[in-house]
Amino acid sequence: MESVLRDAGVPVAAVMKPEERIDLDASTGAFGLWPTVGHAEMGEVRVDGQPVHFSATDWHIDRGGPCLGEHTEQVLTNLLGYTADEVASLHEEGVV
Repeated sequence: MESVLRDAGVPVAAVMKPEERIDLDASTGAFGLWPTVGHAEMGEVRVDGQPVHFSATDWHIDRGGPCLGEHTEQVLTNLLGYTADEVASLHEEGVV
């Protein structure tokens, strides 16, 4: 059926199971679509990449997503300007 549709000019492709699409399809592997990154709690994991590559602004993923609260201290001090004593007080009060 696929060849009949292609011969008629209809763009078609097989629907693949995740294993077939991720582990067995050489084209997605060669494209770098499933990079392996380090995660703070899960260790090395494969993640979804971006299905496009741009010459001037190509994407890259070099770490896993953050864990809950992983960047709280950094956000409070560097971004919001809290002092170390203020952050300690927030911890003591159970706010963070």
